[in-house]
Amino acid sequence: MPYKRKAFCLVSATMAALLLMLCCSCSSADDNDIEPDSQAYAYLEVFISMVGDLEEAKEDRIKYIGIDATKIMHESPDEIKKLFEDYVKKHGISIRWDIKKDKCDYKFFKKGELIIFEDVDLAENKLETEATWMGAVALASANVTYVVEKEDGVWTITGCSLNWIS
Repeated sequence: MPYKRKAFCLVSATMAALLLMLCCSCSSADDNDIEPDSQAYAYLEVFISMVGDLEEAKEDRIKYIGIDATKIMHESPDEIKKLFEDYVKKHGISIRWDIKKDKCDYKFFKKGELIIFEDVDLAENKLETEATWMGAVALASANVTYVVEKEDGVWTITGCSLNWIS
């Protein structure tokens, strides 16, 4: 079992790094007035890791991703919202904000996924958050604790542990 967790973390971190490089190469400075070292980019790293391949999600008829960010510690949620929306817009998927798990039913999960952020710690150069992904008519879900750290102005996932999967 520990091997599977390590493999999951390695694949997640690799996917996040590749997708972030693609995302950064496609955006221009005019599109984004968020400072490149903003803590909001730490959340984007986790988001990218959680949603996976958005083109594949689109093929699976995903039209939107619900976000419950009520337990984040970042003081400028608008920055996070802008980064997430800019990222998914390129794939024809939208974000629905302030979605609570108990408000999601079969109809929601028929075309959407839900990601819940619950921060453990947020410092100038480090984010530790538990992120829960729910999808596929709520029959599939996973909870992962991510550690994201900033080094030389770049946020990178430096650790993750799978807490549970169902």
